[in-house]
Amino acid sequence: MPDVPEYFAQRIAAITLNWSQADLSVTICLRILYAIDDQGAIQDLLEPLDLRKKLGLVEKLEKRGKIADELSEICSALKYANHHFRPNRNLVAHGVLTEPWEDEGREIFSYRSPSTLPAEALERALEQSRYTATAANYMLQYLATGSKPGKLPARPPK
Repeated sequence: MPDVPEYFAQRIAAITLNWSQADLSVTICLRILYAIDDQGAIQDLLEPLDLRKKLGLVEKLEKRGKIADELSEICSALKYANHHFRPNRNLVAHGVLTEPWEDEGREIFSYRSPSTLPAEALERALEQSRYTATAANYMLQYLATGSKPGKLPARPPK
């Protein structure tokens, strides 16, 4: 098995961990929003859902007026990130780094995806994952403490 260069391994780990943090933060937000205190219910109902479905539950609450206005920008950012940035996350989390004949031209490839991610795009995917985790953490901070969420960083490109 070929070695994955340290540079790539660090970024792949950071991207995966940032998305895991975002997912966990949204899960805790749903626990707060739905007032679920039973750990078994959380494990049975929320944890099996992917982030898209969890954000769908947040959107339903938003439409019913159960989400504070202060969170509307964050909810929009999370929906945008999940739709536009998640494909890169999936490639990184489920893909492999190709071994080209030359040092340049490496890509992340996955049978689960019709596209590839050029290795040079790992920095962009890392910024996307940081943005997503930050938005989720701001939402959790507001729901857990009542403190106004911080200003989101600039949205990274797709």
